[in-house]
Amino acid sequence: MLCGKTYLMPHPRTQIQHLYIVICHSANKDEEVLMVNITTARNNIDQEKCCCLNVGDHTFVNHESVINYEDALCPKGGEILEAVNNGIIVAHDDVSAVLLQRIQDGAKISEAIQNKMKKFFEKF
Repeated sequence: MLCGKTYLMPHPRTQIQHLYIVICHSANKDEEVLMVNITTARNNIDQEKCCCLNVGDHTFVNHESVINYEDALCPKGGEILEAVNNGIIVAHDDVSAVLLQRIQDGAKISEAIQNKMKKFFEKF
């Protein structure tokens, strides 16, 4: 489970499909990885904009979007691989190294990311 890998998967709360990005990985499938998702940018709601995406930043992005740090997940790498093998989630195009760095930098300044997720920051 490497940094920059992306997976189209249902949001745990809403079941709406979002593209999740691994922004901190582990070489061990039994260890947690840190994932954040891309969501549509909306001006009419209070939405953190630590990392904004535009068309061309990734093949999945077809309109102005943001990284949603508030809903970051930390599943075990093996759980993700099992879900891919079972067809529950779908692997998508990797993000570029430049975009991955932007997303990681945004995580470090995000006020919405849960404190328990910050343990991953020392790895990037």
